[in-house]
Amino acid sequence: FATKLNYLNYKSPKIHYGNFKILNLIDASYSTEDILFSGYTVGQLKIAHFITPAIIKSTGIYLDSEILNAGFLSQQLYDASYSAQQLHDASYSVIQLKGIFNDNDILRCGYSAKNLHECNYTSIQLHNFGYTAQQCYDASYTAQQCYDASYTILEVKNATYSDADIFKLSYSISDFKKIYTNYQILHAGLSSYKLYSGGYLISD
Repeated sequence: FATKLNYLNYKSPKIHYGNFKILNLIDASYSTEDILFSGYTVGQLKIAHFITPAIIKSTGIYLDSEILNAGFLSQQLYDASYSAQQLHDASYSVIQLKGIFNDNDILRCGYSAKNLHECNYTSIQLHNFGYTAQQCYDASYTAQQCYDASYTILEVKNATYSDADIFKLSYSISDFKKIYTNYQILHAGLSSYKLYSGGYLISD
């Protein structure tokens, strides 16, 4: 029946209100333009795999939120010039964006440190984009990884890493003195060379 309507030049928006499914219209050789302007929802248009987010967006009819929340693949949305931030706001995960969007754009989105760690982003990358040592700790980055990312000894200490872990790091004696007493430093198992280089006498 949809084929007969097309033959009779029965065009949009009437075809939608005739309750025809999009697949019926495709089978009836209706054009993409006819289908797009027939009042279907983005979710309904998505059934026609040749109708991409870029094509839907180009009509100017649909809201970005409608397109972003229709369940398209992140690659399709990227091809439609949507940003990583827009996909983040539409609840796309890090793993759905990684490998498609630039890593720096993903890191600016505000994903949790845990989500980023699970996708193999480094503590250095997190530090460069303003994540705290505490956020790294909560995401199971190690104290060594925080040190490698140039967090200060005070930041690492405040992130609740253990004293034992902190004393294993290559901070200088002067750094250790910022947060520890002489007694704690001398009894932390540091090498004699490091203690001597930091101004302690072996007899101390």
